Amino acid sequence: MGLLEPMAATPPIMAAMAVPLGAEALPHASLTGAAARPLLGHDVRIEVVRASSFGGVSAAWRDLVGRAAEPNVFMEPAFVQAAAQASAANDVCVMLAWDAAAGRSSDTTLLGAWAFIITRNFSRPIHVLQAPAHDLAFLATPVIDARCVEAVLTAMLDAVAVHGSLPKLIMLTDITTEGPIMTGLRRVLHGRGVAPAFLKKAQRPVLRPAQAQDHGEPRSSSGTLKKLRQHRRRLATMNGPVALVSHAGPEDVRAALEEFLFLEASGWKGRRGTALLSDKHTAAFTREFVNALARDGLATIEALRAGDRPVAMQVLLRSGASAFTWKVTYDEALGDVSPGVLLLQDLTAALMADSRLTLVDSCTYNDESYMAGVWKDREGIADMLIDVRRGGSLSFTAAAGFERAYRGMRETAKAAYIRLRRIRRPLMSRLRGILPRS
Repeated sequence: MGLLEPMAATPPIMAAMAVPLGAEALPHASLTGAAARPLLGHDVRIEVVRASSFGGVSAAWRDLVGRAAEPNVFMEPAFVQAAAQASAANDVCVMLAWDAAAGRSSDTTLLGAWAFIITRNFSRPIHVLQAPAHDLAFLATPVIDARCVEAVLTAMLDAVAVHGSLPKLIMLTDITTEGPIMTGLRRVLHGRGVAPAFLKKAQRPVLRPAQAQDHGEPRSSSGTLKKLRQHRRRLATMNGPVALVSHAGPEDVRAALEEFLFLEASGWKGRRGTALLSDKHTAAFTREFVNALARDGLATIEALRAGDRPVAMQVLLRSGASAFTWKVTYDEALGDVSPGVLLLQDLTAALMADSRLTLVDSCTYNDESYMAGVWKDREGIADMLIDVRRGGSLSFTAAAGFERAYRGMRETAKAAYIRLRRIRRPLMSRLRGILPRS
């Protein structure tokens, strides 16, 4: 059954109806009767829509972000819509949770939003709802009103369980493990008789500006700080005054983003073919979502400039009281004066002084990046697979086992590749000394 086809039959606890958002809307469902979850005396109504319809609730979304237990820029409508445009199959959908007390009136309160992409990887024959909805998104956590996390999560899982077109397994890549969302999700799953399958656990560096007065700003050792001062003086001598410049506003961000893309492509990522500009689809997606977020005031490009020359640049995203250091690049020709570290030093000070922020997410895969040496706080993240069906299922058990085996084989292959690269260079040098020259 295709995503846009109507459900063949309406399950007893669902009231199916067409969403009044045109042909791109997915089938809509409302929880009613005993299956509805109480929320401050009201019910939760769930609808599943195409990403293209998400922007139509921008006012309700912005209000939700102000009440969110955990903001997530990768659930912002601008990002989700760009992810949908980048998907050839047009298989990005959004679950919206509404306070059902107001019916369908214009002042209905949005209680939660969770964006997914429906995936089936041929190397892993598992049909899942996957969050986040793009590979360049680094947080799967849904955005839910802090007052009703468990009620909304329960309603969302129930809605997926009875939806005729959606997979019954949810794959979450990099979801926070220590906040109110995970606490609520664990309780909800326990109540449903389902145990999640944790596929990866890690820690990533974060900043907590609100705690700066209590714990002080993150600092490096005196020796490191002395070396950075020397690097800064050398950089200024070679190129001119060194300063952190924040590029904000749609036109300024658009121009600075092109500088960023060019600078990244001129380095090792460009040589390996992994720079954002190396793939036209990735470049188009990046331009689309960063510029769209900039129009909403949610994206800036932070540039360390020496004179007029950008020597290191950071794409900084925001949602609610959280910021996200999405991507960073630096001028490798100046690598001996550590421009990336100098940028991190200046940006850290600026973020810690921003009274609007309570959290800055590094968006890294683990705590082994260069940021870990400066940002001392950590936040737990995990990859996990969950079954939306109450009591679980054999298909979930099989899928979790297959995914663990697949990831194990992938890590083994990756380790072998790294070992091969390490021995290749000295081996080739020795062969050149042995083989006769032509």
